[in-house]
Amino acid sequence: MSPKQSVLMVGGNGLMGGETASLLISEGTFDLTLLNRGTVYFDSAQRIDPHVNHICCDRRGSLTELESETTRRGRWDFVIDFCAYRASDVTNLLAALDGRFGHYVYISSDSVYEVSAPSAGGGPSVEEDARRPEDPAERARLAAADPYGDGKLAVEEALEAAGVPYTALRLPDVLGPRDTSRRWWVHQAWLQHAPLVGRPVPVSAAVAGRTTSYVFAPDVARAVRRVMELEIATELGGFKHPLTELTDDPARHGLLPSVDDTLPSVTRGPVSIARARRELGFEPTPWPQVLRETVQFCREAFYRFPEERQHVLQNLKYVAVDDEHRQRLEHAFAELVEDGAMKSM
Repeated sequence: MSPKQSVLMVGGNGLMGGETASLLISEGTFDLTLLNRGTVYFDSAQRIDPHVNHICCDRRGSLTELESETTRRGRWDFVIDFCAYRASDVTNLLAALDGRFGHYVYISSDSVYEVSAPSAGGGPSVEEDARRPEDPAERARLAAADPYGDGKLAVEEALEAAGVPYTALRLPDVLGPRDTSRRWWVHQAWLQHAPLVGRPVPVSAAVAGRTTSYVFAPDVARAVRRVMELEIATELGGFKHPLTELTDDPARHGLLPSVDDTLPSVTRGPVSIARARRELGFEPTPWPQVLRETVQFCREAFYRFPEERQHVLQNLKYVAVDDEHRQRLEHAFAELVEDGAMKSM
């Protein structure tokens, strides 16, 4: 039996990282170590933690434990980084690793196009469009307007400058079960309880007809796995859907058609997946399946995860029109929890 490949995963307990860790665990051919602060999301304590090694630290603090573990092992076959948001995040990690790894997979974002010069060709953004403007004033203006995109592109630039073998996956907004932002779940609950909130979820004219991109978290995991197989340098987009499709389909699942401006998170429109298809064999999960699985998870999560449920309730109370509606929301949530407990007996 060949030895397991060693994987250092930075993060690994959130939406994308959890899916990727779960996939690698299921294959049984990887020696997986997570480096994170030990935060537990949803069922990661049962689903992930018993099957991995753990370096508990803040990547922006001391990395002496990582240095010691790397010295003990000799090297890592792969580093998968889900949570680098500025150049120093990756330069510090690279210094600790000191070249002792095979391939670096960086989870980037389509927000890098927000701080790039506008594409002359129009259409979906492609990999070559991620170029900062030559004019320093325009470069500074775009960076100030989108610090997140500026930071993500700076990480890519740092990896390139370091000369290490790496792959950057430029992901659009990510959807799926176990979303630690609870963004989808809050919207779904708002749609389900709109009369108790006292107002519909707003849809601004600026986004109602916009074409944009989304990617399903399990598809991200499969793409990362494919990169590990190929060890190639590429950038990955997401699958394209007009936002109106996102707001039409929930009605088929007993929800009202609406969404607010937290989706999409970018203004430059969709991204092309042509290169991902060509080099990774990437095919997105069909939208009806994405919707079905995500909606169903949120329905079940209401009963399975009381701490996360409380966060959703607090979000709804924040947008409710008055104290009377907030009290109604609390009462409705309590009744649903009680009904669920009775059904499970």
